[in-house]
Amino acid sequence: MLGGIFAYFGQVPEKVKWLLFVCSIPVALACNILRVVTLAYILHYLGAEAASPDSVLHDMSGIGAFILGMIVFYAIGRLVRWKT
Repeated sequence: MLGGIFAYFGQVPEKVKWLLFVCSIPVALACNILRVVTLAYILHYLGAEAASPDSVLHDMSGIGAFILGMIVFYAIGRLVRWKT
């Protein structure tokens, strides 16, 4: 979804919009895998209470994954625009 939003609102050429849209799934998977690994480390080192869905660390890992996705999409857009 984030890739689609970047592609729709971005002031980039049409081919870059398609690239951002196609990259949505791999970027989302990578960010969420990183989030799950982070939560696994939190579970291991801080316990189940710290990694539970009601904890602040769980919420912050989701926000961090979202921000990381935004940074990756911005970087892809800038890199491709720089190359063209």
